[in-house]
Amino acid sequence: MFKLFDRSYDLALKAFVQWGIFVGVMAGCVELARNRGMLDYIYEVDSTKLSIVIFVIFVWKTLSCGACFYQASDMTAERVKKISEKVSSGWLWSDLVVSIGMVGTVLGFIVMLSSFENVDFSNTQNIQQMITKLSYGMSTALTTTLVGLISSVLLKIQYHKLEEVVMQHEKRLQL
Repeated sequence: MFKLFDRSYDLALKAFVQWGIFVGVMAGCVELARNRGMLDYIYEVDSTKLSIVIFVIFVWKTLSCGACFYQASDMTAERVKKISEKVSSGWLWSDLVVSIGMVGTVLGFIVMLSSFENVDFSNTQNIQQMITKLSYGMSTALTTTLVGLISSVLLKIQYHKLEEVVMQHEKRLQL
C-alpha cells in the first residue's frame, strides 16, 4: 500500500537514480570529448565508420537498461522474467560491440597492408602516400578497438547493476 516504505521499491529507485547519475557522467564525458574535438577526430580517422554503429548500439542498450531500471520499481514475477531476459540480451550486446570493434581493427589492418601494393620505393612521393595510408589504417584499427572496448565496459557496468536488482527481486519473490 505504501510503496515508499517497501524495501524493494527503495532499492529499485536507488538503482534507477544511480543509473541516471552514471548516464549523466557519461554524457558529460561525451560532451567534453566533443568540445576537445575528439569525436570529430574519431569520425575522420575511422574509415569503416563502425565507431558510429558501436555508439548507436551503446545508446540504444543504455536507454533500454534505463527503462528496465525504471520498471524495476514495480516488479511482478512476470516482469522479473522479462527484465532477466533483457539482462541476458544486454550482456550479448556488450560482447557484440567489442566484436564489432575488432572487425574494425581487422579492416584497419587490411587498409594498412593494402598500402604496400604497387609501391615504388625509388619515388619519395609514392612512399609518402604509403606512409599516409599506413597511418590511416592504423588509426582506424585503434579507434574502432578503443570505442568498442569502452562501450563494452560501460554497458557491462550497467547490466551488472541491473542483474543485481533482478536477483534481489527474485529473492524477494522467491523465484
